[in-house]
Amino acid sequence: RMVKMQGLKQDKCGLLAHGGDDQRRNRTSLRVLAAGFAPCLLFLLSLFPTSSAFTQSSLGLEAKYGVGVRGLQASATARKHVSCLSPCAATKALPGVTRFFLPPFRSTAFGSPATRKCSAALLAQADDDAEVSPLEALVDFKGAPCVVQAVTDKAEILQLNRKTRKAKFKDLQVVFADRPVRSWELQELDGTLPEPIVSPEKVHAELLITGGTCTVGELSSKLFQTTTTHLTAWAAWKLVTEDLYFTGTTQTIAAHPADRVAKDLEKARAKKSQEKDQTNFVKRVKDRKLKASDMDRVNDVEEMALNRAQTSPTLKLLGIEQTPQAAHTLLLELGVWDSLTNPWPARFGVVMESFPKSLVAEAISQIAAAKKLKRTDFTTMEAFAIDDADIPDPDDAISVSQGEGDSLQVWVHVADVGSVVRPDSELDLAARRRGASCYLPNGTLPMLPERIQESLGLGLANTSPALSIGFVLEDDGHIDNVQIVRSTIKVTRKSYAEAAVLMEKGDGPWSLMEEASFRFRDRRLENGAVGFQMPQSVVSVRDGKVDIKLQEHFDSNDMVMEMMLMAGEAVSQYALDKEIPFLFSTQGPLKDLSPAKYVPKKQLLKGGRAPAENPFEIANQLKEANKEKKDKDRIGPPETLAEMFEFRKRFERSQQKTKPDTHTGLGMSMYCQISSPLRRYSDLVLHQQLHAALNGEPLLSEEELLQRVTDTEEQVGATKKAERFSSQYYTLNWLKANPDYTGGGTCCALWQPRPGTPKIATVLLKDLAFFANVRCKQDVKTDEEMSVALSGVRLVEMKADMRHNVNIEMLYGTEEAEMFKRAAKSRKQVGTRLSTQTKRQG
Repeated sequence: RMVKMQGLKQDKCGLLAHGGDDQRRNRTSLRVLAAGFAPCLLFLLSLFPTSSAFTQSSLGLEAKYGVGVRGLQASATARKHVSCLSPCAATKALPGVTRFFLPPFRSTAFGSPATRKCSAALLAQADDDAEVSPLEALVDFKGAPCVVQAVTDKAEILQLNRKTRKAKFKDLQVVFADRPVRSWELQELDGTLPEPIVSPEKVHAELLITGGTCTVGELSSKLFQTTTTHLTAWAAWKLVTEDLYFTGTTQTIAAHPADRVAKDLEKARAKKSQEKDQTNFVKRVKDRKLKASDMDRVNDVEEMALNRAQTSPTLKLLGIEQTPQAAHTLLLELGVWDSLTNPWPARFGVVMESFPKSLVAEAISQIAAAKKLKRTDFTTMEAFAIDDADIPDPDDAISVSQGEGDSLQVWVHVADVGSVVRPDSELDLAARRRGASCYLPNGTLPMLPERIQESLGLGLANTSPALSIGFVLEDDGHIDNVQIVRSTIKVTRKSYAEAAVLMEKGDGPWSLMEEASFRFRDRRLENGAVGFQMPQSVVSVRDGKVDIKLQEHFDSNDMVMEMMLMAGEAVSQYALDKEIPFLFSTQGPLKDLSPAKYVPKKQLLKGGRAPAENPFEIANQLKEANKEKKDKDRIGPPETLAEMFEFRKRFERSQQKTKPDTHTGLGMSMYCQISSPLRRYSDLVLHQQLHAALNGEPLLSEEELLQRVTDTEEQVGATKKAERFSSQYYTLNWLKANPDYTGGGTCCALWQPRPGTPKIATVLLKDLAFFANVRCKQDVKTDEEMSVALSGVRLVEMKADMRHNVNIEMLYGTEEAEMFKRAAKSRKQVGTRLSTQTKRQG
């Protein structure tokens, strides 16, 4: 009758059952029933020994109200004892039930005095080992407020996010259990908590005087001077968890010592001041109005922009993505960097700091010692250093004279850096760390201190120390009688342009130089060499302005290159003849990118003069093989820009090996890089090896040589990337300064993102030697000229947006115009669909 009167659903046995919405609506009534008629329920439970009658579906007390009855069984003895309806007898008969029914009796706010007396009796009879957790009590779980909803082996708690989870009892602290806390009351704790009427300082002082402890409820009463509620209890407990004035658990709260509180208050004030300062800084950043004192705050942003740091507290504070590009953008917007600030050398890890004074002092000492070495006097020999006019470190020079018969006597003089930079010295380690000199539009980062360049650069002084490589060049381009000596030379410097004029006149040694280069070049081409020159630009930054000039290519450039290749082959022969451990530059066969115009039917055979004791008769094999080749089988050089652009992809990356092997691109059977010891560490290592051989000192093994060069490969690669990206970066700066730029270019490649869309042309701009991708507005073929115009520059993204500069009226009715219309219509439809979908979702 009581069940029916309360409006609850009944099952076949007349027990309380799940009722859906009715159950939630009548939770209070159910609690009253469970508290007021506990003895009757105990009796009813004893009548059903099997657990099937007490499943969750038929009796939903365990999951929702803490009345756990699953698996409960009662013997005949238990039924006999419980019939008396005595709480004590019921406890003895069914001791497990005490634990299950204990939570509803924790609160004395429900039921009659007789009910409360029964509850107290059950509490008194409870097992000491039973774990008790009040239902619907406010608890602290890892610093967050929760409400206990059920108790089994763990507590089931309701969190602020309205989700339930199970928690261990040791992780819970009961904050408020004077009455049940509803779910909506739990959500109130997520808002603003009430402010104490009595200051925490006063309560703290009183607690210090008394020297005792209190509970969270007592602390709440002292602070708020009113009856404790879930709000005041949680506010008081938050003061405890702040660990400023109070410490302890919810049942034993003590006051911190006064001196500690004073120190913590000072820290809190400093933290609050710092937070206020950060707030003001964020506002100044958003307003783009920084103070001078803010510069220190953006240091971590600069480190992120230079790719030297993985995180940036300032970017995190501002809510900006922590990437080098985002940091670069912010620095430009704040005016900390200007557009000419080049981040790429630092991003690639190029060593940018200057040399320490101790290293410069060692360089001066070693230069003085090198001057005392015995050298051959070649000052009467005409020697010419041919390079760019503004090069700071000329390190090679050429002398050519007539030999016996048709042969030519050639001397290639190289800066004698190996006599100053000894293996494993501080100078050597510094050069090894850098790997190579880095030539940037706004300056040079040298591999060695400038004092060494000034003392050893050829032609920078009246006389220069050198390592001279002499050989006889035969009429067929073969090299004989190689010799290497330390020398003193007198050098005349010439630019490529000046040398080209002298070569054209054919005066004195210039005609012999040209003749020597022709002989060696013809031999290389016969061996299958492939050479071509793509347009290049010289980008420089002077007085805050970017200047771009096309690099002129003269015959003297080719002549100097052939001379350096001769020196590389001559030194390779010398090392093999003298059995000196050495490193040789090699390049594998060309990649087969079929279908391509230049796919050789036969790969390049080894060629060149076979040195003494060399088991391979390379030269003879190559000569016979080339006689049998037909013109169509040879690897012809590409002729047009589009062919050159594609042909570059076919070259394998060159490698350093301890044994001579073919260099496909150069058409040489053996070759080593020896001509730039001031600029490349790999050349310097070979110079050190030659000096050790000349002095009779111990030589580095092949493994040691290879290891030293391998250690610098990553740094050398980073240097090359820094040079390439820096040149592109300043070219974009030039375009940004010239927003109305229009120019012509050559289409080097065509590709289509997807079917039905306009083609994209890779265009080489003639006046800038700069590649740009342009969407074609009309039919274009490779090697055709295109007119382009600048649409915009994305400096941080390293992109220039170019458009096809054509007359739109000429496109009416063409296939390209129809394609553009279809693409535009498709994009518009996609945008409309997305917009409609977004509105529907909203």
